[in-house]
Amino acid sequence: MLERDKIIEAKEKLDVVKEDPEDNKFLECALKCGADYIISGDKHLIKIKEYVNIPIIRTSEILEIIRRKETNHDQANQTTANRKS
Repeated sequence: MLERDKIIEAKEKLDVVKEDPEDNKFLECALKCGADYIISGDKHLIKIKEYVNIPIIRTSEILEIIRRKETNHDQANQTTANRKS
């Protein structure tokens, strides 16, 4: 994940998070860079749940998604190895 780090400067200013306008910068950056997820513990962002098809999730949720993908990947590799045997 870290190999794709970039500094993003969003030109479009949003006014979505009314309770804490400073949080809008995270939505702006996510849109600009085409993020798959917004990972946050911020209650204002979590409350939104999704913005323009970008899920807003907690750290614990992304860890579960990563674990599931790794498990599926490991199972696929095992299936491939079994076919070659």
